[in-house]
Amino acid sequence: MLLKLLRLSVILLQVCALLAWSQQEHPQSPPPQVEPKPEFFAGTVTQLSSRRITISRQVAGHAPQHRTFVIDSKTKMPKSNLHLRSRVTVRFLHREEGDFVLAVKLQPPPRPAHTP
Repeated sequence: MLLKLLRLSVILLQVCALLAWSQQEHPQSPPPQVEPKPEFFAGTVTQLSSRRITISRQVAGHAPQHRTFVIDSKTKMPKSNLHLRSRVTVRFLHREEGDFVLAVKLQPPPRPAHTP
């Protein structure tokens, strides 16, 4: 009986020591920088320059949206066919400095409505 009591008290002391140690503050490394995930925005080109592109879109039941994106040397875009009023989809990264275009994809023009 005495031996069982001694074993139980040793186990309880070990558990208490483990709990006390786990609650101490341990120096932690800063969280790793998370690279933002690419986002998409589709609409019509309303302004275009060598450094910026502005896309506008209007969704039924919502206010029109206008977004301006930064174009840099890493941006993939078709320069020959891109012009004002082109329909495009922009893949971009949101950063503190602004929204940076990763790629611009031209969308085909809308088909004329078929009348019977």
